[in-house]
Amino acid sequence: MGQPWDDFFRIKRARVRLLKKCRIEGDCWIWRGPVRGEYGIISIDGRTRNAHRVSYALFVHPVAEGVSILHACRNKLCCAPDHLYEKIQERPLTPGQAADAS
Repeated sequence: MGQPWDDFFRIKRARVRLLKKCRIEGDCWIWRGPVRGEYGIISIDGRTRNAHRVSYALFVHPVAEGVSILHACRNKLCCAPDHLYEKIQERPLTPGQAADAS
């Protein structure tokens, strides 16, 4: 079992990795790393995840299953935590149906 500070340092390292891939443009933190579709992606804990969701989880709080993270600024490459907000999906999206984030 790890020590309490292990999580602190793991989160701090993940924040630094994420921020190194962002460039500040106005109020937005624009993702400059790899992109899949219209969203930035980053590998965390061996899994590829959307960069804006990782940012929200690292700087705001963990994201529950079935919760979308949307962009108030409407820039899908933005990772600024104060530009992101949660939306619980009321029903599953069908293939081909657009969503701001998933």
